[in-house]
Amino acid sequence: MNGRIFAGKVTSNDWIFEERSGDPDYWKKRMLSLCREFIFLQMIDNPNIIRLEEIIRTRSNYYCVLEYANGGSLQRLLNAKKRFSEKAAKECIKQIIAGCSALFHLHIMHRDMKLDNILIHFPDRPDNVKIDPKEVDLDNERFVVKIADLGYAREFKARTQTGEMRNDRAFSFKGSPLMMPAEQIQTYWGRGSGYSHKIDVWAIGVIFYQ
Repeated sequence: MNGRIFAGKVTSNDWIFEERSGDPDYWKKRMLSLCREFIFLQMIDNPNIIRLEEIIRTRSNYYCVLEYANGGSLQRLLNAKKRFSEKAAKECIKQIIAGCSALFHLHIMHRDMKLDNILIHFPDRPDNVKIDPKEVDLDNERFVVKIADLGYAREFKARTQTGEMRNDRAFSFKGSPLMMPAEQIQTYWGRGSGYSHKIDVWAIGVIFYQ
């Protein structure tokens, strides 16, 4: 594609149709999750959310061609640098909130917001040169933070029979336990009344603390 570098995500039919003990319809849930991710990425056009370039389907796999973020994940960067300056942390959070707001505008909750699923791109650096995270200077370099991996995402509003939009609470246990608020964990144990898109706001707070 004109010499550009892209990222790729491969999902095999074997994974989709892998049998799960006690749940003969589990493949339907995996297919629904995959279709949701493709649809949501096609709906979104925001610099702080990873862009979908193309979907390729073969007899054995689904190939998702994505925008390439040359800095990798924020988790990788934080592991290398140990800590960010206040200035860099504020800029990262500002961009994460901008991306999350774009999702909320489309009534989408991410459900797995964490540093591993947030990528960073340095537009002034070439894509074909590997970046050493220890040499990155977030205080003096331009960067763009991008939310990625919408595999657990879902809509949080549903249309009623009268055509009105209402909040549609989620009950499934999706995401990373250490990033979850109490109402999401309580739902897993059957003690809660579901959760809303506000779980993503909680996760952003945890990211800021990290």
